[in-house]
Amino acid sequence: MGAITVILLAVLFFILIFALSGLKIVQQSETMVIERLGKYSRTLHSGISI
Repeated sequence: MGAITVILLAVLFFILIFALSGLKIVQQSETMVIERLGKYSRTLHSGISI
């Protein structure tokens, strides 16, 4: 593998990790409260949320 290929794979890996960390799955009959720095931001309802 060339250096460019290794760098591209590393970048794609980090993009995938970043995208998956922002994905939240809320179970049915539950809600999730999102806080940023201890302050209310939003409420997520059941299902997949970004």
